[in-house]
Amino acid sequence: MGVNKTTGNFRMPGVNEMAKLRRVAHQNDYVAITGATEALVTSGINVIAGGTGLAGLTLAAPKWGDRCRIVVGSLTSGDVVVTTPAGVTFDGTNNTATLNAAAEALDLVCHTEGSRWVILVNTGSVALSDV
Repeated sequence: MGVNKTTGNFRMPGVNEMAKLRRVAHQNDYVAITGATEALVTSGINVIAGGTGLAGLTLAAPKWGDRCRIVVGSLTSGDVVVTTPAGVTFDGTNNTATLNAAAEALDLVCHTEGSRWVILVNTGSVALSDV
């Protein structure tokens, strides 16, 4: 373990640590989501201003080091629905999360790169389902 004198990159035998360190550096991304066509960040905080609800938000597959928070900042009525792509789940079973009140949130961390998130905290009563 140490610094590569040629490139100046941190190195660890057998592991590409630079890629992992760069990934961790982006965990403080903050995105305000106001429309169903906006992408949720997989590593950072997604604050959703749902108005009268948003359906069709998608959270991509996790990568090593991803830690994500999805929180409803405001909601007049309706639901905020977040789905994962085919083969990706929030908890090993469910691919859809329905948030229906301001301050409801999911705190997620990558469990299996490319296919599974783990719910660290479910704030409020975020409903999970397999659709």
